[in-house]
Amino acid sequence: MDGVWHKRSWGGSVENVSVLVAIGVDDTGHREVIGVAEGMKEDKASWEQFIRSMIERGLKGVRLVVGDRCAGLVATVGEMLPQARYQRCMVHFMRNVLSKVPPTHREWASAALMLICARIRYVTVNDWSSRRYLDMSRLDGIMQSTD
Repeated sequence: MDGVWHKRSWGGSVENVSVLVAIGVDDTGHREVIGVAEGMKEDKASWEQFIRSMIERGLKGVRLVVGDRCAGLVATVGEMLPQARYQRCMVHFMRNVLSKVPPTHREWASAALMLICARIRYVTVNDWSSRRYLDMSRLDGIMQSTD
């Protein structure tokens, strides 16, 4: 889930408008837009209204929500979708990290972050899915062995 800001022309005036978007992914990896709402902000009240509208249309069985670290979204997911885990979007995370890196080091830092993210995905898909690493105490040893 994310909010995207766009300029909209309506009645002769131009204004910035947020569009809230939710994309669902099923067990086979098929992606589908399940919600779009225009004209809302990215605050808690807007996310509540957006998620409520999807629930009223039949949204159920949500296990994971991925988004930026918008406080309104994080709080709303915790309250309205208590069975779902919240995960920070890696793209937003990388943008936030790289915004703190001096321009002369961004190319190197970006490559390093992409390698770290690729390794996390590899371990998650190949090892955690087989339940070998459900014991979090073993994670440290595994990550050190990848050095």
